[in-house]
Amino acid sequence: MLKYRNIIIIAFFSILLVFNSFFQVEPEEVGVITRFGKYVRKVESGLNMKMPFIERVYKVPVERQQKLEFGFRTVKASVNTQRSHSSLNYLSPDEFGKLINKQKFAA
Repeated sequence: MLKYRNIIIIAFFSILLVFNSFFQVEPEEVGVITRFGKYVRKVESGLNMKMPFIERVYKVPVERQQKLEFGFRTVKASVNTQRSHSSLNYLSPDEFGKLINKQKFAA
């Protein structure tokens, strides 16, 4: 076992580097890559690569649609029954722009 110690250590760190190099961005997100805390680039959805331990990925949901539902109400008049249902669909605000501005002014 001691004979293969160096090979095992090198294999372990190689696997660790490979798994820290790849990341996935979901379809409704945008990936923001920073290197040592400074903005480097933006990546789209799918499988992407980064430099392990140097770059960090922030996943920002820019196209996620939110939905609020409220107001089930039944009003009974002599013969007619009315139901009211309201919903609000909205997109999240521009979080990507907020993150980029925060990165610019943090440096």
